[in-house]
Amino acid sequence: MSSSLVGHIDQPSKKQIAGKAAANYSLVLGVVLSGDTASRSDAGNLFVAPRTHAMLAEAFRKTEGPVPWYADIVGQHLDPENPPRMKAVRAKPGQAILMHHQTVHGVGPNHSDEDRVNIYFRITSKGRPKGKLLSYPEAMRDPLRETPLLRELAEAQQQQRKG
Repeated sequence: MSSSLVGHIDQPSKKQIAGKAAANYSLVLGVVLSGDTASRSDAGNLFVAPRTHAMLAEAFRKTEGPVPWYADIVGQHLDPENPPRMKAVRAKPGQAILMHHQTVHGVGPNHSDEDRVNIYFRITSKGRPKGKLLSYPEAMRDPLRETPLLRELAEAQQQQRKG
């Protein structure tokens, strides 16, 4: 199931100040604790917009210095006339969901009879340069900067497509 649900990217505080440097993480890890999100898409599922981490990185490359934060940072940088399609993530209790921090995401309504409980962890690479723990604009412009193994995998996939 896909949806036109408008998503967001996480920030550490709802008190983030417009125009100041946006914070970022390396990855978001979610663990499903309960709920029926494996067999249906209307049970409070996590929805993600595939490839939006790369779309936002491309938009952020057009800025210099720290990437400024706006309450609607997604709307500021992606085409509002052509919003990304959100896809439901289906997962059973005990399964983990791993996504890039800049992947646009949101949660759909829960129309099931079960409570849906997930726990999310925001992960920051231990290899970040000093002074860039909270805001690392270079990583916002290059989504694979902090995940060298994923970079290798992406490059191998590109080579396979060419060959």
